[in-house]
Amino acid sequence: MTSCCAPVGLLSDHPEIAAEVHDQYRHFVVDEYQDVSAVQHTLLELWFGGRDDVCVVGDPHQSIHAFAGARAEYLTGFVEEHPGATRIELVRNYRSTPQIVSLANAVLRNHLSAEEQTGWDHGVQLLAQAEDGPEPRFEAFADEAAEASGVAAWLTGMHGRGIGWSDLAVLHRVNSQAPALESALTEAGIPYLIKGAERFYDRAEVRRALTTVATRAQQGPGEPGLGLADADEILSSLGWTPQPPEGQGNVRQRWESLQALHDLADKVMVEHPDGRLAEVDLAFRQAAQLQQAPAVDGVTVSTMHAAKGLEWRGVALIGVSDAMVPFVMAQKPEELAEERRLLHVAVTRAGRHLYITFARNSTAKGRYGISRYLKGLPGTPDSVSEGRSRSRRRPVKLLTCRVCGGPLTAAADRKLGHHMACEVDVDPAVVDKLRAWRLDRAHRDKVPAFVVLTDATLLAVAEQMPSGPDELRQISGIGPSKIERYSEELLKTLDELRG
Repeated sequence: MTSCCAPVGLLSDHPEIAAEVHDQYRHFVVDEYQDVSAVQHTLLELWFGGRDDVCVVGDPHQSIHAFAGARAEYLTGFVEEHPGATRIELVRNYRSTPQIVSLANAVLRNHLSAEEQTGWDHGVQLLAQAEDGPEPRFEAFADEAAEASGVAAWLTGMHGRGIGWSDLAVLHRVNSQAPALESALTEAGIPYLIKGAERFYDRAEVRRALTTVATRAQQGPGEPGLGLADADEILSSLGWTPQPPEGQGNVRQRWESLQALHDLADKVMVEHPDGRLAEVDLAFRQAAQLQQAPAVDGVTVSTMHAAKGLEWRGVALIGVSDAMVPFVMAQKPEELAEERRLLHVAVTRAGRHLYITFARNSTAKGRYGISRYLKGLPGTPDSVSEGRSRSRRRPVKLLTCRVCGGPLTAAADRKLGHHMACEVDVDPAVVDKLRAWRLDRAHRDKVPAFVVLTDATLLAVAEQMPSGPDELRQISGIGPSKIERYSEELLKTLDELRG
């Protein structure tokens, strides 16, 4: 309902058209009603036509789009506007632990200003239904670089405990907070993807890729058509590379889009080894029609606004200082109240693990403590000295290539201990055997091959030829979950190669 002025004029100025609409549509259900703007509200009322077969659903505590004209009053005042309507409060939260739900409820009430106290309580207090979990963790850092490094370490720890990368997310208030985080994730070898505001299949690079594949997949009478391997060539011509680029932001997001399509094409290849490019085209079109974005095994990096409606098992909220949440430009009472609700939304994205951080010194001017919406709550840092003592950043060791001696900056190169382009003594037959095993295992698990082992990890295994689980565990990219799933078969394959 982003462009509603024309339909409003049509229905209000032409009773015969309004009558036809009323006759065609009898029952209405409107979700996310707290995000309705004035124009959208007018259009909906014209659609309703004074009838009472209407159900609207929403949460005033998730009203965070005032910049787009959204007004939660249309939801909170619905019963008064429609006499006889019944209000049903849905208070159960099935996603988050009681500890996270308790914090989310506290955020809405902690240090309320006098202006906020007037008429703020139009929502409900959530009641957790999930089992108990760990308390939310708070941590202060000296600066944004140390904070980003600390968050990367937390993500690595979560992944080491068996949580998949795609079940983890890092949320920030504004995009300017992302570069330091992306650098830290790259430094730690953590795969990640940028969550944009637009839908996956609305991205320009995705639309271009789907059009190109569809054009190339067309075949003339009697022609066999291009094979599945041609999908890689097409995506490469559009900018896809086997390794992520050094760039960040939009550069990284464009690569992620093409990588996701590459993974979907790879899945088609696993399921149909003798298939043609037309089958990739069909898979792309079906996924686009259903708006099924290809799953990517990486940590989601997103703004708090773009994360609304999503959920993860573990979430890190970064930069939650009083200079950033509330955002420094928010001055009016209603703006500050919306910032409070935004933090509430961000907290409730987490299912079991929640890590909230901030930097004492940030790109915002001055020194700041934790957000006023969190200040004084159990577990939060209350003193500058505490933040200083806990936030000393460990020096980052600069790794160099063991072949040429040059610095290693790319995550894949750091995983190998040398540049991908530098030749090392590795038996091609070993690499081929490992690739065959990986493809077979991926086929059995019905997952893309990279989920089993990435190319860089596979090459590291071929170079180091581990003989037991302990040696296998030392290879970067092979954590506890991969040890549990693949070590027996992988080590057996390596033993066969030695024999």
